[in-house]
Amino acid sequence: MAAPWRSLIALLALIVAGAAAAALLMRADDAHDNRRTFDMATFRAAQAAGEPILVETWASWCGTCRAQSNALDRLAADGEMAGVAVFRLDVDRNPADMRALGADAQSTLLAYCGETLTARSVGETRPRRIANMVKTLAACTAN
Repeated sequence: MAAPWRSLIALLALIVAGAAAAALLMRADDAHDNRRTFDMATFRAAQAAGEPILVETWASWCGTCRAQSNALDRLAADGEMAGVAVFRLDVDRNPADMRALGADAQSTLLAYCGETLTARSVGETRPRRIANMVKTLAACTAN
């Protein structure tokens, strides 16, 4: 009789561990105060307003995307993302928007100063390189 209880306890432990991992991932996703879910109309409005913009093409199953997101979270925590509109484009839900932006793969970062594409990166996970890309947008905020 003790064996079924052990199996149940082991199953409950796995469920709790899975819930804890999901909570950590959601908290990491919420770390950007300025991250928006990509919407073409909102993106175009930000471009028309001349805002500095970073588009993060992302997929929940993409490890490279998570590494990029963590780097962006650290930059946001350090105040380096202030004034930058960050759009997260879910590649699985918005393939037409990806094509419209000329992004061929998940884990593409696109930096815009208004309507001008100023930098593009695919698969970059090194925080300093991503920070340098974000810094290209400083000139946009100065205008």
